[in-house]
Amino acid sequence: IDHNHFRNFHPGDDNGFETIRIGSSTYSHSSANAIVEHNLFEKCDGESEIISVKTNDNTIRHNTFRNCRGMLTLRNCHTCRVEGNYFLNDGSQSRSEGIRFFGQGHVIINNYFENLGRSAILIRTGDIERRTDPRWKYENRDGDLRNWGDYQRPEDALIAFNTIVNCAVAFELGEEGERATTYRLPARKITIANNLIISDRKKINSDLGRWEDFKIEGNIFFSSNTDSELGWAIPADGYRRINPELVEENGLQLLTPQSPAVDKAIVKYPSISQDIHGHPRLGPKDIGADELSSSRIKHGPLSPIDVGPDAK
Repeated sequence: IDHNHFRNFHPGDDNGFETIRIGSSTYSHSSANAIVEHNLFEKCDGESEIISVKTNDNTIRHNTFRNCRGMLTLRNCHTCRVEGNYFLNDGSQSRSEGIRFFGQGHVIINNYFENLGRSAILIRTGDIERRTDPRWKYENRDGDLRNWGDYQRPEDALIAFNTIVNCAVAFELGEEGERATTYRLPARKITIANNLIISDRKKINSDLGRWEDFKIEGNIFFSSNTDSELGWAIPADGYRRINPELVEENGLQLLTPQSPAVDKAIVKYPSISQDIHGHPRLGPKDIGADELSSSRIKHGPLSPIDVGPDAK
């Protein structure tokens, strides 16, 4: 699914008004190997999920989401890759969000989020481990769909080299109240590495607890609010509170040569060989979605002239 322009999807009155849904819960144990790339989503307000992924082994890359209500959700799936996407809001959509995921083995890298009205990255809890059987087997086994579960536990994911700028919440974790009792399986074994977060809010993140065994390293968190708090109970050696000294260029906040993010990524992550723009990550990598470079940007935010039947 590539080079399409999805726009002006009006709010629906129930579940099922996604702009794109890949599969369904019935087939959530199966692989689709779908690729969704170079699409522009504008004012896609159908429901809380703009793209809902319900099959495994899919790739969502180099798409632009502008002023959309909702989020990209890896809803019932495993081992998907979400890379190099732009989530942008000009302030007109208070319910704009970024990425939410459930399931195992996802890779979420090189994405850029700016001015979202809600959370950039949401890591919730689950009520079931990974499924291996289709839905009809659960139905035939005992007829009790509680054994099918609603949300598979988030586990073994990599969230790295993303940039989050002035979103209402950067990372939102866990559940509380009745939902924490219903979805009691905490997210676990998630790696959060080399992400760059700048904020203008007093509270940068929202930590509701119910997550465990996270590996957190090499991140930068900074808020221009003088009374800011991290809002997340993570080890002090997993991040720095320092101004990354970004500069606005073509509507994006990008690195400068003097930025403390340059060449400071922890661990090499050899499989991450490019940044969000298509620039190679050579030598010591930079923190965040942008690798400092003077080369031409190959993958920038999309506009209407970049998509549709006349797209190049």
